[in-house]
Amino acid sequence: MIRFIAFLLGLVLFTGSGLAHEDHQHSVPLSEDDRVLLKEYRIDAPFTFIEAHDFSAALMDGTAIELTDYHGKVVVLNFWATWCTPCLKEMPDLEELWNDSGGKVVVLAISMGETEEKIRKFLKKHHFSFPIIADTDMKIVQLYGVKNLPITYLVDPDGVIIGRAIGPRDWAKLELVEFLKSRISSNN
Repeated sequence: MIRFIAFLLGLVLFTGSGLAHEDHQHSVPLSEDDRVLLKEYRIDAPFTFIEAHDFSAALMDGTAIELTDYHGKVVVLNFWATWCTPCLKEMPDLEELWNDSGGKVVVLAISMGETEEKIRKFLKKHHFSFPIIADTDMKIVQLYGVKNLPITYLVDPDGVIIGRAIGPRDWAKLELVEFLKSRISSNN
């Protein structure tokens, strides 16, 4: 039942069916041109203000982080799993985005329900350098209502969700990279 409610809430927030975030009467920080660009890349832009849920976790290297540690940067919050073929398809593009953004865009990959050991084994074969979290107990997955993989949330420098992509995307497309990097200068 909780999963169904989370699904409905996500549907309402991303289809513009009218609910605003109770703590904020802000508009979504996207222009009409931004929305057109996101739509071109099959990224859903919310119609209501959605503040990204903060969380605490440890990266694979043991570093403790919170999502709010990345305030002032764009965060590409990617949910994935080692067994997910579409996830693996988009990971090289996420790596390219991570390496080519000049530190303005943070790719934060959250592995759904897998152990650190399994992820380390995966990383020995696939050499990705962006930060990865093993969400073994799936608390972050539940916080974001993740049901399908991959799913990616775009979080602007102020912690506002500005997009959601269900399924793999080419995250290294120049126009999309430039859009993400531009969020820094337009908000800070």
